[in-house]
Amino acid sequence: MTNYGVFHCFMMVKDADERSALNGGAPDPSFLIELGTVSVNRRTVELWVLQRGAIPGSDYLLLARQPAPGLIIAFDVLERDCPRGRSRDGATLDVLMTRYCAINSRRELIRLARQMARRPPLGRLTFVAEVAEE
Repeated sequence: MTNYGVFHCFMMVKDADERSALNGGAPDPSFLIELGTVSVNRRTVELWVLQRGAIPGSDYLLLARQPAPGLIIAFDVLERDCPRGRSRDGATLDVLMTRYCAINSRRELIRLARQMARRPPLGRLTFVAEVAEE
């Protein structure tokens, strides 16, 4: 994740299986959006989403964190279990699946994030300072 610039509201996001592969490929313009809060086991949890892409059909990563002052350095990554009736299938492309989950409104996305926040997180997204090249 990199800052696109101080006058822009988005960041550039890339991913790769290996750190060295991050040097190539085009990043996606992405937005980090706070969705609100929810109570989970009597604790307040902030819900966030990382929206990758800026056109219909963007990909969303559901995130949560305990509210805290200062810079955000970590998020829990939440499940994305597609609600019943929202899965869409297209023709397969050889061995590639074309199934996707259609969440059609902000309200639906927030509802899904609230449900997923009540489940154990899949993992943790944590800030790591740049690593010096070996």
